[in-house]
Amino acid sequence: MNQKKTIKLFPNEVATIPVSIKHRGIIPFVQGDISFQSSNSIKCVNITKLLDDDFKSTYKFSISYQYNSKKSYPIEIIAQKRGIARLQNMEVKAFDPFYIGYAFLFYQSNYRTEVLVYPEPKPVVNVHFLEKMKGGDHITRYSLFEDTSLIRGAREYVPNDPFSRIHWGLSAKNNILMTKEFDHTNYIKWTFILNVLIDHPSSVNSFSLNMENDISYITFMCQYAHKHGIPFEMYANVVMNHTQTAFHLESGKGEKHLLRAMEMLARISIGNITIKPKHFYTSLKKRLDEDAIIIYFGEQGRATTEFLHSWLLAGSTIFKVEEQEETAYIKPFEARRGSFV
Repeated sequence: MNQKKTIKLFPNEVATIPVSIKHRGIIPFVQGDISFQSSNSIKCVNITKLLDDDFKSTYKFSISYQYNSKKSYPIEIIAQKRGIARLQNMEVKAFDPFYIGYAFLFYQSNYRTEVLVYPEPKPVVNVHFLEKMKGGDHITRYSLFEDTSLIRGAREYVPNDPFSRIHWGLSAKNNILMTKEFDHTNYIKWTFILNVLIDHPSSVNSFSLNMENDISYITFMCQYAHKHGIPFEMYANVVMNHTQTAFHLESGKGEKHLLRAMEMLARISIGNITIKPKHFYTSLKKRLDEDAIIIYFGEQGRATTEFLHSWLLAGSTIFKVEEQEETAYIKPFEARRGSFV
């Protein structure tokens, strides 16, 4: 009847939420209705909408029952925007056969079916600025580094070749000195840091007005990293309500990792517990990989500038995503004049 279930959708995808109710009484209900509220992350398309605001909508649909009967009412939905939606504040109003009276019931439990709408990506241009020349395990055509465990082939020995690279097996077989050739590699790992709050001392845990765009930009970067086989991790200064732990996606790659990242981003909401930027950055100091490429999303106030500047001085490569005329760009981090005042 009310089993826990998560329906996962991308924006504009459709699905059905079955609402099953059993009438255990001996008097039939010939007419009635059920009303409920849901987040505007979804839109119900086959029932009547009563009220609407920026965050939620109220819906109603008709019901009728014989005594001791059970019915299922399919609610057709379309995913509209990033977030989590549930059927909440469900109320049942049913009349008796003679319209003498009616039953008014409030469903006190939470309806356990939830709809998760993945965030929609927004492009970030000049992503190629994230190239980093360090030895590692990401194979590339052009790099200053080679992985001596990945032999790509062999060629004829020339006087400048290191003696240690001679391929003795092939040399003996061909009766001529041969040199090993290795795959070129880069060390690539992306660390996304999302600050969802306004970065100003006078702000008391107020969410950034650009939070939705920042989440869409991170989604694009996650998809880009997945496409190019780049491992990535994420941090954000929110506490995930379903686990009561701070937001952190450990480094990884692959389709499951990408979907996990998008699900975590979908669950960020203004109802989350947040961590002030200064405290958030303090907690990151012992957790970040200094060899990773750090990409920051969010406002750049004093706390953010001091944190990123300290990592820049330590030798980390840091970029920031900024908007200009509704287009997002990757830019190397730099301390703004007056940021430390």
